Amino acid sequence: MGLESEKGADHSTPRLNYERYKVLENIHDAVVMLESCPEVRDLVAEVQMNIGMALPYATKIKDVAAIEGRIVKMSKGVKATGCPRFGASSHVARTVLAVKSFEDSKRAAINLRYGEDIIKALEEMGLTVSFYDRREEPPEVKNREGGTTFWGAEQAVKRAGRVPDAIYHVGDWGKEAMVTLVGESAEDVAAITVKLAKTLSSK
Repeated sequence: MGLESEKGADHSTPRLNYERYKVLENIHDAVVMLESCPEVRDLVAEVQMNIGMALPYATKIKDVAAIEGRIVKMSKGVKATGCPRFGASSHVARTVLAVKSFEDSKRAAINLRYGEDIIKALEEMGLTVSFYDRREEPPEVKNREGGTTFWGAEQAVKRAGRVPDAIYHVGDWGKEAMVTLVGESAEDVAAITVKLAKTLSSK
């Protein structure tokens, strides 16, 4: 998998260029970790998996890079179907932007399938886990495109009293239940994912 910057990206300053490259490189290395662990396959959701990371100053979706085309199940593990690109995943980006608004260092996220086994394992790993209930979502939020993801992350943070390591919801009509790990970098959340996958496979 190669590195790919956003089409039409602004490379007007060396500093911006550097920060963008570091984010893309971090996601690339995180994907290598995920692809090197066959057990990760068991954590992929029906809507597949994606991993993203924001620039330090991120304020909008295009400031967050993710895998274009997502990460999918293979016969023996997972595989990224595209390169990391800024603006590739609005869902991951909204979660990252939401948690980053509470804690600036939290710049990365990855989505996993939901399961009570996963929640229990994360808690046994000593991680902070929080949730939100989509049934409590205000109509004005539900009717706004992308509103649920941002609102849900905010609710989970408020419920935990801090930015948790994992956020989950149990789904709603037509919406798959999901777990999202958040951290300071794509490599950080990938490392937790690999540890989680191996822990579950050993039980």
